[in-house]
Amino acid sequence: MAIPLAQQWKSDHPAAQSDLQSDFDDCVTVVASGLVAAGAAIGSSAAGVGAIIGAAIGAGAGIPAARLACRRILE
Repeated sequence: MAIPLAQQWKSDHPAAQSDLQSDFDDCVTVVASGLVAAGAAIGSSAAGVGAIIGAAIGAGAGIPAARLACRRILE
């Protein structure tokens, strides 16, 4: 889920450079926000395991995933 969000960010920012910390930080912020929104949507529309998965994504699992996805996309 993080990779497609990072790919979309990259396509919206074609001049982004892998060596600029500000580009990396911007990508991580946008991707993590998208993952939190997805986690909230999953958690609110599902019971049981779906709610647990949504809560895990929203509780911070999205930040490491966003960092990995952005690092991969900006290589």
